[in-house]
Amino acid sequence: MIEFGKEKAEKYGKRITAALSGKTVSKRKDKAKDPGGLVYEAKQLGMDIWDLLEALEGMCSEGTAEEIDDSTYLVR
Repeated sequence: MIEFGKEKAEKYGKRITAALSGKTVSKRKDKAKDPGGLVYEAKQLGMDIWDLLEALEGMCSEGTAEEIDDSTYLVR
């Protein structure tokens, strides 16, 4: 069984970690376009927001990111 986000984490994980290590990414709509928001960070990385979200989920499974609450990821 393939874990959700594993392929995207493998494809984008290094790029995400290099740019966002030690920072949080929020999936809240009211923060989406601000620094630290999913839309903003995806744009900065040159990625689709859904690819970033899926990669972050996969990174949580591999331990390179952590979901610190219902709407926030911490990239390690």
